[in-house]
Amino acid sequence: MSDYSYLTGEGTPSLPELGTEVAASFVPGLNVAQALRDYKKSVAEKDYAGMGLSALGLVPGVGALAKLGGAAKSAALIALLRGKSDLMLSRGAAGTHLLNVAGEELNPSFGIAKNKLMGTFGDTVLVPKHGKFDPSTGASKLYAEDAFTSEHGIPSSTYATPPTFSSFEEFTNNAKGANRLTTRNITASDMPKELKPKFDQFSKSVGLDPNDFESMLYVLRTMHPEDVTAAPKYIKTLHDYTMNLSPVPYAELKVKGPVKLSPENYAGVIHSGTDQNVATALANLVRQRGVPFHQMSEPDASIANMMQIIAGE
Repeated sequence: MSDYSYLTGEGTPSLPELGTEVAASFVPGLNVAQALRDYKKSVAEKDYAGMGLSALGLVPGVGALAKLGGAAKSAALIALLRGKSDLMLSRGAAGTHLLNVAGEELNPSFGIAKNKLMGTFGDTVLVPKHGKFDPSTGASKLYAEDAFTSEHGIPSSTYATPPTFSSFEEFTNNAKGANRLTTRNITASDMPKELKPKFDQFSKSVGLDPNDFESMLYVLRTMHPEDVTAAPKYIKTLHDYTMNLSPVPYAELKVKGPVKLSPENYAGVIHSGTDQNVATALANLVRQRGVPFHQMSEPDASIANMMQIIAGE
């Protein structure tokens, strides 16, 4: 299977290629190609029960993957399905919000993370199609991390602006882009040894625990630009590191204008809410718009990836 990016869809494998790759990986019991065919057939026939059953075909019953935990299993499945790329583009939102706006959002923000979905911002995850909203098309602006901008109702001069990228490809290959994303909590072990004396000095000046690296990064990240200019040189050094090279949990993609819930924009929607009335209403809305819908207790990156691969076929 050729390596390709989840963001751009370059080199997206066909279903037969997937089957060949899985067979070559010596993972018995994981018939991904057949599961994908069944899933795609269910989508075409609007057989939503079948969609759920075929999705289970991606969970191995035997073999090496069966011994892994849930998160590790998802990561392994993603690796099998997508090759080396581990970037996930998605949007977390409340199901009630999507119902209130009838599926059409204005200036929505998406997150880019490693092997996980942005499911922490509501009970619903929207999964875009391959390459959708690429900054190179002028449809969006991509920031290296969470960005406080005018879309939030905050003057852009209030906070320092993270690096931006002109395309998904640039973000993927830039040291200040995808390389900064981390899949785990940021701890003191992530602190560069050469900067530790400066961070120790900074933690004392702002009253933070010298081991609370994540909080120090947050304080530096949200400093007013004028305060950075007036700060001692060592703080400027730390601020520059924080804005350009420090680890971050996700990058932010801000899309311009209204975005409709449609097959042209989205590969699928995953809902994990417990309110059955909301789930039913949202399922009806999403399916009426022609977008695959999947309900599960916890958003799963491998299911999202499967939706996206099928939508790109």
